[in-house]
Parts: sequence; structure tokens; C-alpha cells
Amino acid sequence: MTLRQTVVPNPDQVAFFLLTCSAYLSLFSKMHFYYLDEAGCTGADLHNAEQPVFVLGGISVRDEGWKITQSDFSEILTVYFGGTVPDSFELHAEELLSPTGDVPFTGHDRDRRNSLAKQVLQLLHHRSHDVHLFAIDKAKLSAHPPIEGLSFEPHVPFLLAYDYLITFIDWFVRECLGRSARGMIILDAKPEFLAGVHTVTHARRDDFVWHNEQHRRGKRNLLLSSLGICLMEWCHGERG
Repeated sequence: MTLRQTVVPNPDQVAFFLLTCSAYLSLFSKMHFYYLDEAGCTGADLHNAEQPVFVLGGISVRDEGWKITQSDFSEILTVYFGGTVPDSFELHAEELLSPTGDVPFTGHDRDRRNSLAKQVLQLLHHRSHDVHLFAIDKAKLSAHPPIEGLSFEPHVPFLLAYDYLITFIDWFVRECLGRSARGMIILDAKPEFLAGVHTVTHARRDDFVWHNEQHRRGKRNLLLSSLGICLMEWCHGERG
């Protein structure tokens, strides 16, 4: 089993990237794309009172299924905005689920915004997309004594969560999806963590294939936007 890891420079380029690689990959095996995004990221600062929890997580999409999900998601947004989605729109849970709604949801009724969030989550359920996440209580991590022998600094939540998730996804693809399955992790560009991500990846799997090429700018991939809702909904549910 080979787990490929991709750092995508910009979410806008993902749709074009998938269009160009899906056909090629499907010739050899079933490919599963793992989109990961984070919430509550404050770097190495573990004492931020406004963001006490860090979460890294996202959804997995089969190579033959992502276009249907993308289309259904776009339709949900088009209906919500009365036929025209705002230019350069990205769906952020912080804006959608804030008490009064932030741009582009300013003045929108809370029940209507909640309904949009639920529709997105129901779409993921209906399309049978797996959700994977790893949450860290920063205060507890800060109190944990130093750990020797790791290839990265475990007191940086992003790197700790990334190390866990690539290990889990590697196991999940190999043990649960079949011998012919392959996995590709897709991350938003995080320059501050790039060196650490490289270190963790190569330490975990020597046969990772890196794709850091610049791809032509394609249509904004709305599918990535749904990740924020998954993470925000989980954090609100766990912390009341």
C-alpha cells in the first residue's frame, strides 16, 4: 500500500488538480482523497484563551465520487443565495455560525443559517464520506512533559495531529479499503508548518510521493469549504 501526500498551494487549484489526476489514478487502483483542514490553530501558542482546542480533520472522497458531491454542494449554496453564489465565496463555519452572522451572512436569520450547515452535513452523510479528525486540548498538551525521540516537536498541535492522522489514514486505507486502495492527503498550504510536515511524512512513510508542483488556477473548489463546518460542529458539540 502506498499513501501519497500532496500539499496543495491554494484551495482554488484543487478542482483542476483532481480533474487531471483522477483519470490517471483510476487506471491502477481505487484512489481515496483525504482533505484535511484545521480549526483553532495558534501555532506553538498553547495558552490562547479564545482558542483552547485545536482540531485537524476532514473528509475522504472516492476518486469517482467527488464530482457528484461538488455538484450537489454547489446546488445547496446556489439555492441558499437565491440563484447566485457571491463572487470568490468560501464557506467558513465561523462566519456562518456566529451569533449574528458575518459577511456574507450578515443579517441572515439564524435558523436559516443553521439549516444550511445541516444540509452540508447531511450531504456528507448521504454521500457516505468518512470524516476523520484529531482534537487536542492545548492546556493538557502544554502540561505534558517533553517527549524524546520524535522527528518533530510534539508540543506544536498541528504537527502532532498530522502525525496521528497520517498514521491512522495509512492504516485505514490498508486494512479497511482493500489491498488495491490508495490514499492521497490534500492540505491547504501552511508555510509555517511545511518543514515539519515534510519531516513527519518522510519519517512515517519513506515511500510517500510528494507533489509540490504549481497547478493551473481552476474553479474554486467549494468541497473544501465543508471541512470547516465539520470541525466547528464537533467543537461546539463536545464543549457545549
